[in-house]
Amino acid sequence: MIWVVWQSATVAGIFAGATAPPELNLDFAIPLTFMALIFPAITNRPKAAAALASGMAAIITYTLPYNLGLVIASAIGIATGFFLSERTS
Repeated sequence: MIWVVWQSATVAGIFAGATAPPELNLDFAIPLTFMALIFPAITNRPKAAAALASGMAAIITYTLPYNLGLVIASAIGIATGFFLSERTS
């Protein structure tokens, strides 16, 4: 049932997105989607620190070429979460 709802919503989004006027400016939808996925997953301090470190690194490295900022921010978040989870275990 979830698969059917997911596919139906995807098809509806394709058609509704194609008819949305450019003045609507839906650029905020992608960050909101990621926030909706990430926020419930932050359940302890190592995960919160990893999310914070990764977010800060993404902002700082945003101007790097070839989207290297995303790779660096991911690595920093992973390393932060790993080291803090090992330290608290």
